[in-house]
Amino acid sequence: MTNLASTKWASVVGAAVLLLATAALAGGSSPATNGPHTLTGSKITLVFADPGTGFTATTSDRLDSITWIDSTGSPINIVPKQGGGPVCGDPIEFFGQSYGEPEGRTPTLVVAGSTSAWTSPNATTGKAKTTGSNCQGALDAPVITKYTVYMPPDRENSIRIVRKFKFKFNSNTPMFNGHGFRAYVPRLDQGIYNTVLWPNAANNGLTQQLSDNCPGDCEITDWNERWFADDDGAGSGMLVIRSPKSTHPALLAINWDSFSFSNLSSIVLIQPQNGWKAPVKEIEYLRCYDLTTWPLNDRVALKLPSSCEAT
Repeated sequence: MTNLASTKWASVVGAAVLLLATAALAGGSSPATNGPHTLTGSKITLVFADPGTGFTATTSDRLDSITWIDSTGSPINIVPKQGGGPVCGDPIEFFGQSYGEPEGRTPTLVVAGSTSAWTSPNATTGKAKTTGSNCQGALDAPVITKYTVYMPPDRENSIRIVRKFKFKFNSNTPMFNGHGFRAYVPRLDQGIYNTVLWPNAANNGLTQQLSDNCPGDCEITDWNERWFADDDGAGSGMLVIRSPKSTHPALLAINWDSFSFSNLSSIVLIQPQNGWKAPVKEIEYLRCYDLTTWPLNDRVALKLPSSCEAT
């Protein structure tokens, strides 16, 4: 805080309050640094940057809570896993990250302590905008992420994630030392959701593997680049679906982390031959499911739940 006289400081605070009130009356939204930030749809509630976790309230992309109403009407707490650290006030591992693949490689994008601001125009939509830095210095690019949950029945089990990575072309654009980067890390409990399902590249067969077998990244290229699922082995779990608008070449990386005991299997955008020369956008949907919302016969036939075919 600067050394302003108390009267001048009071006037600044008063002006800020007036601006916020004016924005609210106009139906606008204003940046909010500190969480928790909550989005609520008809069946899904998300809480980001919750200080009740014991970690910082300033990393807007850190998803701390997912509550889903399943097909029986029961609330299911799909606990986002986190662990390690803290670094910059955050766990080293959390749900919502973005960083290089294989692990330990660059680029470093959304990680512990990523400085960010949050805006939310309504109860179902929020946007996190990172500055491209954390307490340890500069990261490899700023990132903007828009989150949406839904009220209509056809999408009420889904979370839409639009993430833009603001790489810039210049003479110093680096070649990162990874094969690519994880666009969005859905970090789930390894003790529950450890069966990974995916369609093969020919899109005529379903493959599965235990994430237990991948303490380091298992790179899957025999994949249709469209979707995979983290399943509990009994027919419930989370689908990760790429939008048809996301066309950058990708692979599937299966992995589990020991700090958080989590399955962090993720879609990896493959680095171009000459590096990232421009911003890139990725659109993914996280869809909660059980045997009613995604029947076994449908998944074996590689048929996604309704509304997922044209997202």
